[in-house]
Amino acid sequence: MIQILNRMKWVVFLFSLVIAMGAACDEESFRSFAVGQYAHSETGTYANNLRLSKILTIPDADELEVTIIGSLEQCVKRYCDYLTIYDSNKKKIGRYSGVINEKFTVVGSSINVILKSDGRKTKEGVLVSISERLPANLFNEIKSQLLATTESILNKGTEEAYVKIAQTLRLFETLQSKITETTDIAQKLNEATVALMGIAQTYREIAAMSQDIMATHQTQFELWRQLKDKTFHNIGKLKKKKQTYLSKLKEIETQLPNIANSLEKQKAGFSIKGYKNILQSLDAQHKIWHKFYGQQENIDGKLHSHSQKVGLFLHYLKINSQIYEESANMLLLNKSAISTLDDLPNLSELQKLIADIETSEKDIRQWLETVRTSEL
Repeated sequence: MIQILNRMKWVVFLFSLVIAMGAACDEESFRSFAVGQYAHSETGTYANNLRLSKILTIPDADELEVTIIGSLEQCVKRYCDYLTIYDSNKKKIGRYSGVINEKFTVVGSSINVILKSDGRKTKEGVLVSISERLPANLFNEIKSQLLATTESILNKGTEEAYVKIAQTLRLFETLQSKITETTDIAQKLNEATVALMGIAQTYREIAAMSQDIMATHQTQFELWRQLKDKTFHNIGKLKKKKQTYLSKLKEIETQLPNIANSLEKQKAGFSIKGYKNILQSLDAQHKIWHKFYGQQENIDGKLHSHSQKVGLFLHYLKINSQIYEESANMLLLNKSAISTLDDLPNLSELQKLIADIETSEKDIRQWLETVRTSEL
């Protein structure tokens, strides 16, 4: 009798194992698509005239990491074998043929994989697999894009402008020195006119970059907004996940006193410990993401202020280019107008604008270093 019972236990165990393996394979089948040698084909290739379609999905996933490896018959004119990927909104992500080694991210919880082969020849086949986007990968991607976007705003146009302005400042100082030293009015007039026209031209060139610079800033600010939205969305996901596990924990803690079976009671205890560990991890992640979002908010405000300073600086140069040009014209018309050089815009104003922008850049870069060292 004991032997019969033992045999029955083994049968039940093996039956359960088969079911579990079947479920695992079935779950895996929703996450991968394989033909040819990747599907362990007897021929090592896939068949001609194939028309296959399969939806790969991970329920509740926001983003999927898609990997495609393999080889299909290369397209020659209209003859070829090809693989097409669509997202959950039926938008075509890409069409692939020949040797394929691709990895990319798709928004949504599913993709549709379609394979078509003609009747000519075949290759080794392909394997398409999906995995849910890991929070750490998303965190690092957002961080990397934030750093690149900020650097683009800080560097766009200003370095070239600073070099040119430094040259004009030296030119203006030299001009002032020469005018003070020489008593030859004609020489003063000639040097002042040439210098003023040169400065006006330089300022005009820099000011002409204004539209391009400010347009770049606006493009990068839009990217910033999208990245902040991603961060905020992930914080919301973590809150929702925490609430789900809190509900599970509360439910099982309520049921625990009423569980009589010792094995079930032990299972409930394991579940409670597991849920508490999960909640602790989610809480730690939430704090990091929340701090990361706060850093983004801080830098965002500083970047907008910086952009406004750059805009003011470029406007100042535009106006001053006109002032210097008209002053040069006045000198050409009236030699006695050499005294009007004393009324030209004070260089200290320009130097103050540059100093403000440089201070702003330094402050932002210090914050960037904080973001750069942030880890999930």
